[in-house]
Amino acid sequence: MNRNAAATSVRPADPCCFVIFGASGDLTHRLLIPALYNLAVSSLLPDPISIIGVGRTAVSSEDFRKDLKKSLHAFATRRLDDAIAKRLLDCITYVPTDSDDPQAYEMLSREIDRVERVRPSPVLSRDAAGGVRADRAQPRAVRTCARRRRRMAARHHREAVRHRSRVRTRAQ
Repeated sequence: MNRNAAATSVRPADPCCFVIFGASGDLTHRLLIPALYNLAVSSLLPDPISIIGVGRTAVSSEDFRKDLKKSLHAFATRRLDDAIAKRLLDCITYVPTDSDDPQAYEMLSREIDRVERVRPSPVLSRDAAGGVRADRAQPRAVRTCARRRRRMAARHHREAVRHRSRVRTRAQ
């Protein structure tokens, strides 16, 4: 199979909320954002996507996006299309917090809920002709997603607490 045939068979990802921990770090600026830009250029990012950066650096979402734009100009592997870059950067928000703090996951959960209210995820359903179409999220699906996120955030918090206690035990 040739390379072009494989590229045309790939479909965009499903709508999602992409969370980047350590978003103010070098990895995000040098690799993750340019890679997401490449996916956007190839039309492989979902149309409704939200990217939430979580980091310790205290900056606003707007300043974070400006910094990412500079990095994108510096590290992009393709010629930069300003319209695509703007569309990608407009999907990004930033939550300044320490992931070791138990309240961090509550803040992240609230931010995800806010983003999901602004941009509800599509739910696939059948139209009258039997074809698949994307509708706006059903209230039950949104509640189920929020419940799942809260459980996942609580699990991550428990794992972080266990890890800290193991590190403290080893240090003693």
